[in-house]
Amino acid sequence: MFSPLEGVKDEILIGFILGKLDLSFTSLSFFLIVVYSAVFLLFLFFRSELKVIPHPGQLVLESFYRFMLDMIVGRAGPESIVYFPMMFCIFVFVLFGNLCGIFPYGMTVTAQIGMVFMLGYSSFIGLTYIGLGRYKWRFLKKFVVGGGMAKVLVALLFVLEIVSYCVRPLSLSVRLAANMIGGHALLHLLAMMFIQFVGKIFGAVGCWCMSVGVLGVACFVSGVFAVFMLEVGVAFLQAYIFSLLLCLYIGESIRPV
Repeated sequence: MFSPLEGVKDEILIGFILGKLDLSFTSLSFFLIVVYSAVFLLFLFFRSELKVIPHPGQLVLESFYRFMLDMIVGRAGPESIVYFPMMFCIFVFVLFGNLCGIFPYGMTVTAQIGMVFMLGYSSFIGLTYIGLGRYKWRFLKKFVVGGGMAKVLVALLFVLEIVSYCVRPLSLSVRLAANMIGGHALLHLLAMMFIQFVGKIFGAVGCWCMSVGVLGVACFVSGVFAVFMLEVGVAFLQAYIFSLLLCLYIGESIRPV
């Protein structure tokens, strides 16, 4: 049997070392290409024949568009609409990355903490740069709390606010990766249990009680399917939470200090 973490393990497919630089092509690289290609081809197919009365594919595309537009404008204000393309791409990428590991032989690219860490911190650094560029040093007023308190406590709280602000992307990344690893590991364990369960139950009951064996297998398959659908829901939910928190960070960066 494979490891429960088989769907999140990054393995080298084509090794290539150039001096001290590792340029190997890994399973993460392959599935990143798969995710990018799937997103591109799917949306290209949906927008191939746009009509006034939308067909199902166009309706899905418009629903995604409207959902993300309402999210970013509602959480960060009308000014944030210029960041809509970025947030739309991030949401779709995280969603497809979450769903990629559900399928057989797939890999959950968003379960790689290094990749989601860079995605979170690159967005964080960009938004902090925008806030500093817009408000200069007045941007630091966001971290000044404790009016009327001793200067030592105000300084201590200022440092704590800075630290908590810098840790945000880390918690954002760890939350996404941990949920994807846990959910997919559970689904993998249930699949392995199903394989063993089917072999044992038919070996035990034999042909004289085939109906009991079929009923047991049906019940177990129903349970695995329920967990599968739960994992699909978690994939959508985690993509939504990741995008929602980024929208809130955008709002903090662009709203008046």
